Amino acid sequence: MIRKFKPLPSTVNYILVDISASSFDSVELSQRLAAHGVLIRDCSSFPSMGTDFIRIAVRPKEETDILSRAIGNVVVEKAREDAKADLVSMIESGDASPCGGDTDCPYYPCHRCEDQDCTLCFCPFYRCEDERTGGKWVDRSSGGQVWSCEDCVLVHEKDVVKELLDVLSEGGDMGSKLKKAWDKVLEPRL
Repeated sequence: MIRKFKPLPSTVNYILVDISASSFDSVELSQRLAAHGVLIRDCSSFPSMGTDFIRIAVRPKEETDILSRAIGNVVVEKAREDAKADLVSMIESGDASPCGGDTDCPYYPCHRCEDQDCTLCFCPFYRCEDERTGGKWVDRSSGGQVWSCEDCVLVHEKDVVKELLDVLSEGGDMGSKLKKAWDKVLEPRL
């Protein structure tokens, strides 16, 4: 089961999935998955379905695993894009200051750390693949590995957030600023 994707009971070789609780509509999800080489049916052209449903074919386990991994990848990609857009918007608005813990966040506390700073809800350095941060490769239940930041709390430390925002608020393109922020703020702490 994929979080926020609700498969409906089926007696045929297709499964209708309600994605209304996810951050995707059926058009965007089908396009993103197609870019990963996975095709699903966008049900927006079905009468009264709107963009809240997709249809997937019942396939062998190997193909189902490919679909699950692709969905996981597009969920992470979208979260990263949205978080980056939020960060850029915050920086460009001139309101780039630590905002503290967001206890209303559905993922709070993401690192089980009561004094965390959730200004950077999604790490701008994901996936750094630097095990000195506390991050590590973990085995997926469906096979393969994924980078986990569960034990990395660097971007949730209040002084780190302040320093990162100072660097990210400077002029220049975001890629250069992220490299500078890593070199200046994170690398010395590793």
